[in-house]
Amino acid sequence: MVPCISKSLMGHLTNQSNRTMQAHSSQSAYDHSTGFAVRKIPSVMFRLLDNLVSSHLQLTRTIGEYSPEEKQDLLDALNLSIFNRRETRTLPEDVRRSVSIEIIEYLSLIMPMPKRLHNNDIYCRIVISQEEQTISVPHRDEYFHRITPGWKFADDEESIKVWIPLFCPSEIALGVVPCSHLDYSHGNATYQSDDDNLLFQTPHKRSDLIPIKVSRNHCLIFPSTLIHGSLGIPALDPLRISVEISPVLSK
Repeated sequence: MVPCISKSLMGHLTNQSNRTMQAHSSQSAYDHSTGFAVRKIPSVMFRLLDNLVSSHLQLTRTIGEYSPEEKQDLLDALNLSIFNRRETRTLPEDVRRSVSIEIIEYLSLIMPMPKRLHNNDIYCRIVISQEEQTISVPHRDEYFHRITPGWKFADDEESIKVWIPLFCPSEIALGVVPCSHLDYSHGNATYQSDDDNLLFQTPHKRSDLIPIKVSRNHCLIFPSTLIHGSLGIPALDPLRISVEISPVLSK
């Protein structure tokens, strides 16, 4: 198993990071005109999440240690029969709880201080281009919120997503529809019941997505109202692993 990151590594912030925190403390988490932002995250935050996800996926090396040429080795090391559902890809509750405050502090270096990580939510996503069921359709996160218990927010709160690629050789995986967080002319989801489950169908098309480059040690930030999703199969890496966290901000 991958060892936990050391407390000394997690606990120290550089003077440069402190200056970055001051620069972003009065700024928005994302560009409100386009609905998203790509920001560099502290290296210590990347290493922490890389270690946590790698341990959760039962890898003997961290994901960040694999080179693009070793994608097949990484794929072979993954037990996809276990980590094929949202529940199993979510880090254990005790782990999430133990690092949530620390992650909030790191996030405060690149955005206003979050109120919390909603439900301490930290989960990974594994996308394999040859397995279509792993590829997310274009959607707004709020569609999931409406059908998932425990995902309600106060009127003075804003739910956002921070998407961090851990293994993404091309650095291009997600696309967005700019400005769609404010423009519902793109359509909205329809909902239907299936036995005891409430499901949604999205009207959005993958061809509407604009590819966004997110390099290593960077993240994509957007609100739950922005249309986004995986790019089409021709544009995808054979394997992609990312981690997602759900901060809540004050409006």
